[in-house]
Amino acid sequence: MGVWVDAALRLNPAFADVAASQFRAAARKVAFSDNPEAAREEINGWFRSETGGLVQPDEREIDSEDEEQLVQFDMDEKSLFDDILAEGSIDAGTAVVLASSLYFNCNWYDPFYPSGTEEGTFHVSPDHAVRAPFMTGNHLHTQMRIGCHPGFNVLRMSYTDRNFAMYIYLPDELDGLPGLVRQIGSDPAAFLRKTIVPEKPVTVGKLRIPRFLVSLKVEASRLLRDLGLDLPFDPAMADFSAMLMPDSPQQVAVSAMLHQCFVSVNEKGTVAAAGTVGNMMGFAMPDDLIVDFVADHPFLFFIMEENIGLIVFAGQVVNPLLH
Repeated sequence: MGVWVDAALRLNPAFADVAASQFRAAARKVAFSDNPEAAREEINGWFRSETGGLVQPDEREIDSEDEEQLVQFDMDEKSLFDDILAEGSIDAGTAVVLASSLYFNCNWYDPFYPSGTEEGTFHVSPDHAVRAPFMTGNHLHTQMRIGCHPGFNVLRMSYTDRNFAMYIYLPDELDGLPGLVRQIGSDPAAFLRKTIVPEKPVTVGKLRIPRFLVSLKVEASRLLRDLGLDLPFDPAMADFSAMLMPDSPQQVAVSAMLHQCFVSVNEKGTVAAAGTVGNMMGFAMPDDLIVDFVADHPFLFFIMEENIGLIVFAGQVVNPLLH
């Protein structure tokens, strides 16, 4: 997270200390009033530095049957974070900018082989399909944790950092995504937890998952105000006395709340630029069950930190060719 305050305002040192120690947020003074374009470039540069460059996690040793190197991410992820602040979005009247960035980069514990990726049909809707590249299961995927529920299945895929996993929620019907979203939204605590899949792996028949990239770039002020958070945005009511020194020359309000993220999934793993236990999901899986998991129609995905059950990224794939 980053905080930028116009140089004409006096930042409270206590606020800067708390922001750094509690929220890992750097508070900076910039010349919005004198040089808004330079301030815009500085903030865009911060986003690039926070999300650019790929951290290379340790590779899991794979079988010598396939000596092909696992693919590198072929998307230009860094370009997605260029110019989060468009030209003209910062002007001399800007007082404060708050920005947040999340970055996740991890390999699959059981990676897919690029040689196994093949083109297949993805059903965007019952009457519209596209051709997309699908990752296919190999000998590393013969046993996986899959939860089978009325109307949908859930696949859990581990990362080399075993604190994290991706959960893919696949409805049974080609047009079942809206209903699944409503079902999960009706009781998130029951559906968004790691016990949605059994501890015991099942035998996997067909495994096909499309490569995909989804991204989000949003100026969230309107969204927050629609949710009822008005005070920080209203110059007449906003109270930033803990942020700014009492002798600051003007009353200020938050001028922008920016957020941008993306999730890129391929054979190697995932790059991503961001409770109560119910009783309806306990079950046992038959020992001889063989489960196919073919994600050839719209689905949901969640990246979860599994120690506390925190969802760090979530999204839906309606068309893997679009992002």
